[in-house]
Amino acid sequence: MPENPPEIAQPPFYSSDSGTPVDLAKAFADMDEKLKSQTVDIPNLSQNIKTSLVQIFQSPNNKQLLLDFQEAFHYRSQFPWLIEGGNGATRANRAVCITETLHHIIEFYRPDELQEVKKPIYNFTKDTPDTDLEAYHALWTAELIHSLKMMDSKDKYLLRSAERFADHLILADQNVEALGPDTLNQHLLNSIEQYTLWSRRHTDSDPW
Repeated sequence: MPENPPEIAQPPFYSSDSGTPVDLAKAFADMDEKLKSQTVDIPNLSQNIKTSLVQIFQSPNNKQLLLDFQEAFHYRSQFPWLIEGGNGATRANRAVCITETLHHIIEFYRPDELQEVKKPIYNFTKDTPDTDLEAYHALWTAELIHSLKMMDSKDKYLLRSAERFADHLILADQNVEALGPDTLNQHLLNSIEQYTLWSRRHTDSDPW
């Protein structure tokens, strides 16, 4: 038996997009360099995110998106191991579940992947009378606003979510500190839409 067995060559990592080999060490170094290129006031971003979400939830223009969001949340709340279903708690607190879901929507946003997803088919809004939809929308909006009020903009969980939200924007070549209210609103609308689009792909804790 040889004293120094030959080294086994590691297979290259291939990009799922181009099928070409990727130098992972260089890719991570480039990501780290890009993230260091911007300094973001995370507490301020956290407060701006809360303000934007309130505007989004209160705008009548977003009614259908919020109903889709509600359906996605209700679907995932059937599974007790998900945050929507209580994350293993014996008796799930619905307001806490909604708050944690909002944290995830902020945290896992992928600004460059929205166009890659096909929208699933939901039957809830299609088969529900308009009068009931108005009531569902009003109740869901009230629950979302209540859950937002439970969020402290200096809370460590929201700060962490805001920091990762900023990281994803930086990696997508966005100047986070220069984001105006309308642009931030659009990114958050896209993030809610991503959640609704991808919520039925699987029942892992991360729907993204």
